[in-house]
Amino acid sequence: MKNVIQRFVNKRSIFILFVMLLLAALFHFQKSGLFEKQSHVYEQKVLAVKSDCDIIKNKCPAYGEDISVFLKLGDHPSALKAFPVQVLIEGSTNQSYQNVFVSFTMKGMSMGKHQKKLKWNKNSSRWQGMVILPICATGRRDWHVSVEVVGNDVIYDASYNFVLQK
Repeated sequence: MKNVIQRFVNKRSIFILFVMLLLAALFHFQKSGLFEKQSHVYEQKVLAVKSDCDIIKNKCPAYGEDISVFLKLGDHPSALKAFPVQVLIEGSTNQSYQNVFVSFTMKGMSMGKHQKKLKWNKNSSRWQGMVILPICATGRRDWHVSVEVVGNDVIYDASYNFVLQK
């Protein structure tokens, strides 16, 4: 009898049993969420925008309780030509901003994803980038742009409407 037990209980079988127990423990902890990355929860705040402001001609403000966001598009933005986008953020000096995104859509149309991550320009103290928008097959030129300012614990959202020039 001792010979049978010695034959099945050796270093190799103990090692295989240990590896199987280790894998079972890893799968159990993975399924229970122990190894999941904790997601960061942001509060989203929609900023009030003046509807009569022309973002092609002016820096249009969007206001919140503790922040003002100003969006400015290039002088003559038109389809298929790169034009500059600038975002100036004022107020809330204790908040650091990690990212600023601009997203362009056309109401009722699927024009593809047109989102641009802007870069911080230290010299001008603004977030900047260049954007190229497509031509709509129907001839429409009315666009909607959304600005997302991502802070430590909050995302500020400002939305504007504009018309591309011919």
